[in-house]
Amino acid sequence: MTRHVFLLFHRYIGLLMAVFLIIAGVTGSAIAFYDELDAGLNPTLYQVEPPGTPPLSLDEIARKIDQQYLQGNAFIRYTKFPEKDDIAIRFYLLANHDPSTGEPYPLAFNWIFANPYTGEVLGTRTFGAWKLDSAHIMPLLWELHYSLTLPWPYGEWIFGAVALLWTLDCCMAVYLTFPRSRRKFFRQWPKAWSVNLRVGAARAIRDSHIAFSLWLWGMLFMLAVSGVMFNLNHQVYQPVLSKIVDYEHVHDTLPEATAEQRQQRISLETARQKAREYLQDWQAENSFTVYEEDSLTLDMRKYAYRYKVKSALDLPASYAQTAIYLSAADGRFLARSHPRVDTGNFISTWLGALHMGRVFGAWYQWVMFFMGIVVTLVTVSGVMIWWRKRRSGKPKGHN
Repeated sequence: MTRHVFLLFHRYIGLLMAVFLIIAGVTGSAIAFYDELDAGLNPTLYQVEPPGTPPLSLDEIARKIDQQYLQGNAFIRYTKFPEKDDIAIRFYLLANHDPSTGEPYPLAFNWIFANPYTGEVLGTRTFGAWKLDSAHIMPLLWELHYSLTLPWPYGEWIFGAVALLWTLDCCMAVYLTFPRSRRKFFRQWPKAWSVNLRVGAARAIRDSHIAFSLWLWGMLFMLAVSGVMFNLNHQVYQPVLSKIVDYEHVHDTLPEATAEQRQQRISLETARQKAREYLQDWQAENSFTVYEEDSLTLDMRKYAYRYKVKSALDLPASYAQTAIYLSAADGRFLARSHPRVDTGNFISTWLGALHMGRVFGAWYQWVMFFMGIVVTLVTVSGVMIWWRKRRSGKPKGHN
């Protein structure tokens, strides 16, 4: 009875997820090399000529951008610092509200690329817009992968629900590969790991569906669980993980800002300099190496700046996860975090890095490129198996 229920779940939930997993697989292969492809497609947005003089301060660049483009209609929520001297600085924008209507000002774009030495705007883009030019194709693929480009939070919730079903399906699918007879388990189960190419196309497709899923089960399960983490973090992932291991999401521990505090805001450069001071104090206490600045983010919900750097506390060859949090109102220190702060953080950081191909170097990016193809092929082959059985008129529950 249990096997029959699992089979029905695997079959029909698999069909329900098919379109979403194919979209996730195809787009996932492309965005495994997101940074490289985006920079290669848009050299005029990314490349600058270092003049041999220091970059302008963030406040100077922001002032130039506001005078030329924003005119008070938007503010900088996120700053991505250049990885090298010849790379542009990037800003993500949020609209200010029109005091006469209370509505956000309409924005023609939400990303700006600028020369860090002159403040000159190199180009703009609207992240996730349905435009197929070189400036928008990679962000569009990213948004399709993450949320189908649907308005927040509906796309994230849909993909989160798919990831949750996929996680359950991964577990049931393994069980379905087990032989019905326990006495023949060790003699028959190894056959599920192989593909017999001499028994016709239909059987080869079925064998490939099972064998690829078994050999790569760990990676498929990781993608499913990390999908839940990205899209249903507060709703599902955090509550479950917190029951298993120590896990404190530092952002959730930050104090709420008062209405009075929200009436004032320190500048970007002031936030950067204060965060650097707090980081130096931290280094003096714990003696770790900081490799480079990564980003500065204004969190409007907590009204706090998050300053991130790449450091020796992060995972090897991975993205920046060492962070300082400070009040956006007055710059006072609020918190700090890194991947090794507790077991839950360590697990979550590894899941995120593995999912995004941001660990171990370029070879693992290729692994994730091929995993996107595998997800697509396994999903398509599953639909083909169902369609063949449906056309052949085999009884329900037949495996």
